Amino acid sequence: QCYEGLDEARALYEWNYKKQLLRIQASGGEASWSETHDDIFTEEFLLTRPLLGAIRREDPTVLLVDEVDKTDVEVEGLLLEVLSDFQVTIPELGTVRAAEPPIVVVTSNRTREVHDALKRRCLYHWVGYPEASRELEIVRARRPKAAEALAREVVLFVQALRGIDLYKAPGVAETL
Repeated sequence: QCYEGLDEARALYEWNYKKQLLRIQASGGEASWSETHDDIFTEEFLLTRPLLGAIRREDPTVLLVDEVDKTDVEVEGLLLEVLSDFQVTIPELGTVRAAEPPIVVVTSNRTREVHDALKRRCLYHWVGYPEASRELEIVRARRPKAAEALAREVVLFVQALRGIDLYKAPGVAETL
C-alpha cells in the first residue's frame, strides 16, 4: 500500500538497528570495527519489506503496488529500478536477484501523473465506474440494512454527480 511519506526503507528493507546495537554491546567492544561491521550487517539483522520480499520469493508471486501515485517521486524511481531488472543491491550484502520474477500489478488513482518511464513498462486497463444496476447490487451486498429506496436514490445521485465536471468524481466507496 503506497502512501505519502513512504520511503525506500519502508518499501524495500531496513536494518534492525536496535538488534544491531544490542549485538555491539554484547560483544563488549573487543572486536575491531571491520569485524563488528561484518557481524551486524548480515541476514540476521535485515528487516525485509514488501518489495524485497517479493523479489526473494522462490514461488510464483503476485506483487500489488497499490496507489503508486501517492508515493514520492523517489520511491517511484526505486520501483522502476527494482521492476526493470527484478533485482536490488543491498550495499552490505550484495545484489539480490529474483529467482522467479513476480507478476506485478500497479494501481493508480491518478492523483498525480506517474513518470513516463514507469508507464512504458506497464499494460493499462482502465476500470470505469459501474453502471447504476451493478452499483446498486454492490450497495445491497455491502449495506444490506439500508432501505431499498434510499440505496436506489444514493446510487442515482452518485451516478449524476459523475456526470458533472468535478475535480474528482465519487467512487463506489463514496456511494457506500
